[in-house]
Amino acid sequence: MSSLYQRYGSNPDVILRMFRSGPTFQQREIFIGVDGDLEKEFQKMLNSVTVNVRKKHQSGQTTLDSKLINKDLFKAGFKPLSMIYGWGCRLQPYPVDGTNT
Repeated sequence: MSSLYQRYGSNPDVILRMFRSGPTFQQREIFIGVDGDLEKEFQKMLNSVTVNVRKKHQSGQTTLDSKLINKDLFKAGFKPLSMIYGWGCRLQPYPVDGTNT
């Protein structure tokens, strides 16, 4: 990579520099899904499932979130759920305008 960067590093058509401290890079998204083949079995055996996520950050803070998957989601046409957590302890995504407030 270093020879590529040495050769093209100053060419914005080849190398794009990104601000990694921006909001896009300060959050993570976890997707939750159920295999389509298990849908019928899920409806026979279970009423609901709760998925809990606990993220321990390097700062010592903890982010907690949970999602409920139930039969009603399948009836409505199940789409994958997601949970978002930040590098710190943010539970919500950063605003679209790029501010960190």
